Amino acid sequence: MHYNMNKYGKIMCISAQVFLLVGVIFLLAGCPKPIDNVPVQDALSRSEALELYNANVKAIPAFSATIHKWKARFTDSDGDKKNFDELGGKLYYHPIANQNLPPKLYLKTSVLGRGALIIGSNQQEYWMYSEWAERGGWGKYEHLGKPCAENIPIHPLTLLEFIGLMPLDESSPNIIYENRPDTYVITIVDPDSEFMNRREIIFDRRSGLPSRIIAYDKTNQPTISSELKNYKQLANAVIPGDIILAWPERDAFFQLNLVSLKPDFKNGKVADRSRLFRRPHPKNDNQQFIQIDEQCEK
Repeated sequence: MHYNMNKYGKIMCISAQVFLLVGVIFLLAGCPKPIDNVPVQDALSRSEALELYNANVKAIPAFSATIHKWKARFTDSDGDKKNFDELGGKLYYHPIANQNLPPKLYLKTSVLGRGALIIGSNQQEYWMYSEWAERGGWGKYEHLGKPCAENIPIHPLTLLEFIGLMPLDESSPNIIYENRPDTYVITIVDPDSEFMNRREIIFDRRSGLPSRIIAYDKTNQPTISSELKNYKQLANAVIPGDIILAWPERDAFFQLNLVSLKPDFKNGKVADRSRLFRRPHPKNDNQQFIQIDEQCEK
């Protein structure tokens, strides 16, 4: 995945019409009646759909959430299949006012009090680590996308993109828009990417919210997808409470159930979570925590 510094740098001027559309989304997200009873909304134009999506992303404040339940299935580096169905975890998300910089993220799922999976990032570095398996990897954003940099299984920016928390560049010629009977689709094309050559954000026309995000490689095979359900209102934004990430080729998935979403402020200011947004350091020599882009610095 390539982190394009210009991709997230545009500050949007939202029209009054789009603010009304955002208000409709907030109303529908909090409505208890079944989604089938909500009428299909009128078709949006390309600019309206992109502005609506970006308005929600921009409105998301620094927040915390409790991971009530989580499930996962994957094959580890030794070839052993692992399955988890556990309780407990925490998520912290702090956006940066300067959208040229990546947001801060801390996600921890727990097994018997230990971190089964920790995904984090600050403005300079990102990491994925397991206290339970005593292994992980980290890298620097300045090397992201270079041939000398290896990948980590779940990159923080990929996680945020597939939850719908990363803005889109409305002026990009590589964004295609399509209206369908029950959905509308924003497609982001990246001809230089092998893994995410094309990414589709599929919106439900009843709620106006992303319901699925699917990435395809150059052979048109799905590489990663997400299902987003049970949206919850947070300040002036909405965020999915149930998230399923899947990697079809790896027969792997990662599922989160988020509860107790709330703005992460203390005394009127964003809470200090600097300890969490700092790359962890192994406590003993048996733990494997490698720099995946070390070759880029030689």
